[in-house]
Amino acid sequence: MVYFDFRKAKGTVDMGEGGTAAFNVKTTAAGAGPLLTGSFATDWIGSARLGVAQVRVNVNGDYQGSTAAASDNSTQACFGLGTGYMIFKSLSIDAAYDMTRAKFQGTADNVDMLSIGLTYSF
Repeated sequence: MVYFDFRKAKGTVDMGEGGTAAFNVKTTAAGAGPLLTGSFATDWIGSARLGVAQVRVNVNGDYQGSTAAASDNSTQACFGLGTGYMIFKSLSIDAAYDMTRAKFQGTADNVDMLSIGLTYSF
């Protein structure tokens, strides 16, 4: 089981003489699939993930004091690759790249995440 929070993207659109519209886009995903791990050198580990994720896109907008919100859900393939260095026998520092697709009102695009973290094994 995996959960991704791709954080929030903010932007503005110039509406000409009507002013500026502001918007926020937040994308999250929850998924499942196998995670393959293994050692490829002394103290180095690698991982690969392939699965299916439920991806949710939330969009909020504000224009001249009026607000609007919309969301869209889709089921998408997801994959990831990672590597880690074993600091101790049970502790590693890791970096991973994960990717899936997000769809919103008929438009689709890739959403990527680069993460760095610690893993404790027991």
